Amino acid sequence: MNAAIKSALKQLNIPKHKVVIVSGIGCSGKTSQYIDSYGAETLHGRAVPFATGIKLANPDLTVIIYGGD
Repeated sequence: MNAAIKSALKQLNIPKHKVVIVSGIGCSGKTSQYIDSYGAETLHGRAVPFATGIKLANPDLTVIIYGGD
């Protein structure tokens, strides 16, 4: 999954500083570090509302949500 996200971001020419990855705690929690982007590790079930807030605050960012373990 991480390789696919990295590849898509590269193909779409989206710079790392324009990407935020939001995930819940658990196995997906460190995803932003693997992809080398900004990120937030939220509580279980909070990734979607958290990511929505990020996108509303800064519509120019590409916001990606990782969920599940």
